[in-house]
Amino acid sequence: MTSRMNLEMDRTRAIYLMIVLLLGLAASSALHAQNPQQIKSDPKMIWAEGSTQKKALDGITSKLAYAAGFTCPRAKFLPLMKTYSQDIRKATHQITYNGKYLRYLSGNEIQRLFQPRRQKVNELKASAQAARLRFSSSGQMQDAEDALTLCRWAIAYLSSLPGNNASELKSLQQQANSLRKALSSRSYTPSGKGIKAQMAHIDREAGQIETILGIRTTNPAAVSPPPQKAEKKEPVSQPATEAVLASRDTSVAILPQSSLPDSTATATREPATAAITEPATVADAETDTLTSKASQEQPVPAARPEAPSVFAVAQIGFSPEWNAGAMLGVKFRSSAFGIYASYRSNFTSVSSDLSIDSSEDPSHLTGSHKVSLQSATAGLLFQLRETPQLNIFAGAGYGSRNVCWQTTSGHWAKVTDRTSTGLALEAGLLYSPFGLHNSLCLSAGVHTISFKTIGLTLGAGFSF
Repeated sequence: MTSRMNLEMDRTRAIYLMIVLLLGLAASSALHAQNPQQIKSDPKMIWAEGSTQKKALDGITSKLAYAAGFTCPRAKFLPLMKTYSQDIRKATHQITYNGKYLRYLSGNEIQRLFQPRRQKVNELKASAQAARLRFSSSGQMQDAEDALTLCRWAIAYLSSLPGNNASELKSLQQQANSLRKALSSRSYTPSGKGIKAQMAHIDREAGQIETILGIRTTNPAAVSPPPQKAEKKEPVSQPATEAVLASRDTSVAILPQSSLPDSTATATREPATAAITEPATVADAETDTLTSKASQEQPVPAARPEAPSVFAVAQIGFSPEWNAGAMLGVKFRSSAFGIYASYRSNFTSVSSDLSIDSSEDPSHLTGSHKVSLQSATAGLLFQLRETPQLNIFAGAGYGSRNVCWQTTSGHWAKVTDRTSTGLALEAGLLYSPFGLHNSLCLSAGVHTISFKTIGLTLGAGFSF
C-alpha cells in the first residue's frame, strides 16, 4: 500500500519536472528566436524595420520584390509584390524592441509566399476546364463565357507568379482564343450573371494585376470592328494609350492579334499568344504615366474574408494515468481568435460499492486498483501577434477521475480523497511551424480536474 502511494507521488513529481523543463525550453527558444541582433546579422534572413508596423511591412515587401525572381520588367516588381500583401503579413514574423518594429522572414521560406496563389491558379484552371466541358456537351453560351472568364483570371494570376511560366501561359491563351472565337461566331451578349458575378473579388484582384502588367483585354463576345471604323475612332499614333486603357476593362479575355485593326496591330507588334503586352518603345513614358493613373483611379477594394482553418490534433495525456483523445477546432484567419473542443479518456470503466480514503488499513486491501478518467473541455484559441505560428489555447469543461481499490472481501471501494469530479480546466500552446493552414500542428498543455490532479497533454495533427 505504502509503495503504491510512493509510486504515484514519484510519477506526479516527474510530471511537474517535465512541465517545468518544457516551459523553460520554450522560453529559451522564444528569446533566442526573437533576438533582433541575431536576426539582422543572419545572412539567411530578409528583414526590415521601421518606426511603425506599416513602414516595417513596406520595407520587407520592397526587399522581397527583388528576391522573389519575377521575370517582368523591374519597374513592376514592387507593384506586383504589393498584391501579395496579405500573404506577406501572414508569412513574415514581427517583433518590437526599443520602440521599433522588426519584420523578418528566412530566405528559405520565400517560395511559401506564392503557394496560395499557385493553388488559386490550379483551381481556376480546373474550373475553366469543367466549364469548357459543360459548354461542349450542352452548347450553353453562358458556360463558354464562364470558361473564358476563368481562363482570363488564371492568366492574370499566373503572370504574377515568379519564374518562367511561358508554356503554361501559352496553353491558357490558346484556350482563351478558342473560346473567344466560339462566342464571337454567334449572336450573344454577355449576361454578367455567371461566374464573374459570383466571384467579384477575384475579378477585382485579377484586374489589378492586369493593370500593373499591362495585359490587354476586350469583351469576350464582341465581334472585331471593321478596320475603317477603328481608324476613325482611334488615332494610329496612340497605340500605347489604347493598350493601357483597354487593360481597365476587367470583364473579358485576351484579344488575339487577328481581331485588332491593321494599324493597331502594326503599332503594338505583339503575337497572339503573349500573356503580357508591353507598350511600344516610343510611348514608354506615356504608358507608365497612364498605368500609374489607372492604379490611382481604381483603388483595390477590401478582399473577401478568408475561409476559416480547421485543425484536428490527436492527443495523449498523463494525469497521472495514460489517456488519449483529440482536439478539434476552427481558426478564423481574418482575426487572431479561434475556438476548439477536446475530449480525453483512458477508456476504463469502474463501479464501486464502498467509499474509503487513502488512510484505510492496508490489511483490508488486496493491492489491486482501477482508475477511470475522462474529460471534455472547450475554449478559445488566440494567435500571438509577434509569433503567428504560436497559438495559446485555454478552456473549461467537465471531468472525472475515479480511483478504486479492491478490498479483501472482493469489493471495489472508491478512494474519496484520490477521486476528483467536476470542473476541468486546461491551457497550453498550439504550434504550427508553417502557419495554421494546410500544415502540421503540435500541442502541449496542462490539465486539471477540480485542482486535485494536474497532468500533461501532448498532441500532433494537421490543419486544412
